Amino acid sequence: MKHSLRSQLNYWLLASMCILSTYSYGQYTPFKGANMILLGTSLADKEALTEIANVLTDQSISFSVDRNLVSFQAKDKSSGGNEPIVFEGFLSVNAGLVKLTGKMQNAASGSQTVSYIPVEYTTSKASSQRLGFLYMDQLAKKLQPVLHGVIIYKYQ
Repeated sequence: MKHSLRSQLNYWLLASMCILSTYSYGQYTPFKGANMILLGTSLADKEALTEIANVLTDQSISFSVDRNLVSFQAKDKSSGGNEPIVFEGFLSVNAGLVKLTGKMQNAASGSQTVSYIPVEYTTSKASSQRLGFLYMDQLAKKLQPVLHGVIIYKYQ
């Protein structure tokens, strides 16, 4: 009886650890609700920032750097509407970990007010949240070779 109880307890403990570690560390493929992309790197923070700046410059993306935070904005007029889609992204570099997050501008036609929607991976193909996440994902894949890291998708 004790052996059976112990093995059940071990099973539930192992299952709980697996679930919690997957939730806290992320996954290797995008999942519904993911709103952050992490890239590990073996480069020092300063070197990683230099490589990130080189990639953004090559992609003609304007950016600013404040310590270990890179802010950038990208506009896309391919949506077919009059107003361009505006993505605002943030890359932070800390101890070999690059975090990529972003938000989409949501400006109603003819309105003076602008609101922001955080990007996340959704199943709705036409949502601005998904468009922003896919843009962020494409950028992460361009950064991956120069940072020599693995891409992980996470919900925060």
